[in-house]
Amino acid sequence: MGWKKDAKKTMTFELIQQGPNVLVRVAIAPPILNISDVTSREDQAQANWNELLAELWTRFGESDAVREAFARPPVDWNASRTRGKIMAVSGFVLLGILVVVIIALPQQAIYAAPAFGALGAILLVNGAMTVRAGTKGLAKQREAQR
Repeated sequence: MGWKKDAKKTMTFELIQQGPNVLVRVAIAPPILNISDVTSREDQAQANWNELLAELWTRFGESDAVREAFARPPVDWNASRTRGKIMAVSGFVLLGILVVVIIALPQQAIYAAPAFGALGAILLVNGAMTVRAGTKGLAKQREAQR
């Protein structure tokens, strides 16, 4: 699962001196085989990778980095949950349409089943996983703010 913290990824660090300070830019990219996984769970990947970097900054002496990463993630978990709910409802609607087609037009159902069934199931499952990830992200965020 490419969006997880422990998934393989390439991290490129760019150090830029700005006066007495050093700016660190980090580009993170999943392996080619995991790109579709990461794209489907982009919010989760951003949050996980942000937490991973925060753990690294802690090793360099930034003691509050992990708490800050949880308190202010680069993801709007409410918006993520809303997108997940819309996706899940869309999948449910497509599966409902498939049931209606099977009941009303059983002969033509063979043509509708692959499209509506597969797409509906994928949307329903991905939407439910996105809602779950958003709910967990909000819980982590609330906990870090306490």
